[in-house]
Amino acid sequence: MTLGAAVRVIHTSDWHIGRSFERLSLEDDQRAFGAWLAEAVVEHRVDVVVIAGDLFDRAAPSGEAVACFVDLLEDLRRTGVALVAIPGNHDSATRLSLAGAFSQGAELYLETEEVDYPEPFVLERAGLRVGVLAVPFRDPLIARAPRPDAAGRPRTRTHEHVLADALEVGRERLAHLEVDATLCVAHAFVATAEVSDSERHPIGGADVVSASCFDGFSYVALGHLHRPQWIARPSLAYSGSPLPYSFSEAHRKSVRLVEFSTDGTVEVTEIPIPVGRAVVTLTGTLADLLEDPNYERYRDCFVAARLSDAGYLERPLERLQERFPFAVKVGYDRAGIDLSSPEFLAAASDRDPAVVIKAFLGNAESGELDPAVDELVTELLGRSERELDQ
Repeated sequence: MTLGAAVRVIHTSDWHIGRSFERLSLEDDQRAFGAWLAEAVVEHRVDVVVIAGDLFDRAAPSGEAVACFVDLLEDLRRTGVALVAIPGNHDSATRLSLAGAFSQGAELYLETEEVDYPEPFVLERAGLRVGVLAVPFRDPLIARAPRPDAAGRPRTRTHEHVLADALEVGRERLAHLEVDATLCVAHAFVATAEVSDSERHPIGGADVVSASCFDGFSYVALGHLHRPQWIARPSLAYSGSPLPYSFSEAHRKSVRLVEFSTDGTVEVTEIPIPVGRAVVTLTGTLADLLEDPNYERYRDCFVAARLSDAGYLERPLERLQERFPFAVKVGYDRAGIDLSSPEFLAAASDRDPAVVIKAFLGNAESGELDPAVDELVTELLGRSERELDQ
């Protein structure tokens, strides 16, 4: 082991290539993130990039999403960095295994074993050896059945049991390797972690696992949750997604730079991601949002509006988009609003019934009216008028 040697790792997760934000494509932002990440690898002299699951947004990604992912891999390949990746709950392990064909000689460690226990491997730089255990998302219905408990009794197929078994076997196998530090990569929902609106969770918290499952590793690079955070200790952490995927993700996005040193220490630094469109929820009257100069700084953000107007509003989203081109959602702050008030009724009394009904339904849905509902209302009103004329 060389004096002063270190292994530098950038921990990322949840790229969700192919995802849209409220029907608007995120491909340009995802490509910008990939270009920035390649620059960060060079700037910080990074040896390894970790992607802790959910590389794609769907198990069967579109052709455009696959092309984007291949280009991002190529950006990283040109830097010479090693890449460690696992499938998450949004990915197909089988399809993702084909990504090895795109590596073109890159140092790519893509662990896709979702049934049996994954094998650890060693990354060595300047004489410093880091043992890596990469554990794909463990579906309890697919993964190997849990081992019996200490008394020999069978254990149920739960996320915690199948993951704990994979981690325990991984620790046993790592013990036979000569390593200076250990890195675990996993995709799971750890208890007490903060969630966002854009994540997929079974009802009742059936997928929650204990932080103690990950005891014994120098650093645990987690994926699945989109908010950057550490659980129980700084070395058990989520990097969070590189871009916001819901309005609940107004927090700063970042990656984590993890440095393993020869003295056994692990130093972690958050690096802010400077690309991607921020999200903001604005509350006030439509006139205020359109005219107040204080809102000008949100022009390039994804905007959700919570309108406090008491009266009927015509085309509020379209009007907001004149000032905020990326406004995508309109809802209403119901406090003080009475849809049966004289003001609302007076504003609506002289209007076409279809306009009033669609406005009411849009209000009830706290956002833009679904096109299918719009079409249904038009059809039903047309049928009603025809019947009245007969």
